[in-house]
This record gives sequence, C-alpha cells and structure tokens, in this order.
Amino acid sequence: MVFKKYYSPLCVYANKYCRNESIAEEIVSNFFFGFYEKRQSLNIESSLRSYLFRSVRNSSLNYIRDHARIVSENDKNVNYFEFDQSDTVYDTLLGKELEEVIDKAIDKLPDQCKAVFVKCRFEGKKYKEIAEELNITINTVETQMSRALKKLRVELKDYMHILLFLMG
Repeated sequence: MVFKKYYSPLCVYANKYCRNESIAEEIVSNFFFGFYEKRQSLNIESSLRSYLFRSVRNSSLNYIRDHARIVSENDKNVNYFEFDQSDTVYDTLLGKELEEVIDKAIDKLPDQCKAVFVKCRFEGKKYKEIAEELNITINTVETQMSRALKKLRVELKDYMHILLFLMG
C-alpha cells in the first residue's frame, strides 16, 4: 500500500536531484527494498510521508556523491564535479553557485522562520505537522512561511530568472 501510494511521487522527487528518470526509479526502488527489509525494526518518529521523502532525498544525495567524478583528473586543484554527462562545467558551476547562494539566503532567515521553511520545503512536512512539532499554531506556520518566501525572494532577486528557467 505504501509503495503504491508513494512510488511515483518519490520518483519525481528523486529526479529533481539526479535529473535522470531511470536513476530516480532505481534510487526509489532500492530505497523501498531496504525499507521493506527493515520494516520490523524501523522506528519512524516523524510522519511516514516525511520519513519517505527525507530518506529518498538522502539516497539521491548519496547517489550523486558516490557517482560524481572530477571533471579534470589532470589538474589536482580542480574541485568541480560533473554529475550528468550532458552537463557542462559551466552548468555544474552555476548549479553549485546557486546552491551556495540559496543556502546562505536560508541561513539569513530568523530562527523560527528558517525552521518552518526547512521543515516544509526540505522535509516535506505539512503545516499541521510543523505546528505540532514546533508547538506553534498553524497560523504562525503560515505567517513564518510567508515571511520566509518574501525574504528569500528579495535575497535571491538577482538569481530569480535563472531559478525560474531551471525549474520551468
């Protein structure tokens, strides 16, 4: 039942990281295989949905880490990684720069605002779950998300056209 309900959404989610549908499907299938094997001993403290998405995110990042290759093996000073053969060094650098800029913008958010944003956008939690976890009202969660998005829009305004292009 869990597999039927979450397989497709998790594949879409994994594909956002690895940008390859067949690899995303492999990541999710491998995750579910391990999930099934460990089902008796698992102690999921968050919602099942959050657990699944967080686990697939981690599996995707592990895949990227394990399959990254150095672009120039001759130059020991090069730290650029290429994850997809169709990527260029420029694409990789641009992605890395955007990730750093986004991380810095998120770090600038006030603590509660940041906590709500991270739980919603990166952990996939619903407003109700966040409210319960942080012991705040759902209205506070909505307000903090609104503030976070406003501040991030301002902070990332110079990169908005690139972000929209990449997401579109």
